[in-house]
Amino acid sequence: MSNPTDISKTHAPTLAFPMVQSCVDICINGCLEIEAAYPNTKAKDFVEEFMRTTIGWNAYWVNDRLYPRRPFIYRPNATTIDKVLNRHNLLQLVQLRDMG
Repeated sequence: MSNPTDISKTHAPTLAFPMVQSCVDICINGCLEIEAAYPNTKAKDFVEEFMRTTIGWNAYWVNDRLYPRRPFIYRPNATTIDKVLNRHNLLQLVQLRDMG
């Protein structure tokens, strides 16, 4: 269980508690896996529905991928994930540098 003092009081990403790309990757990759396993979810654009209904996207977002400029080395779906983020105009929010 998370320590309540370590959680953003706004429940949204902040400078002190930014969203990290590795968590975004896990969520979107999971959506892609669900679409691959269950054809009905693909027909209903499960990934797109996830993106439309997820809130809290903002500039407090750090790219913590092991190789952020070559993410496909460790995250095979990185290109697909980045395309999804780009379609929703979110890719420009990701910071490749330290936010501190």
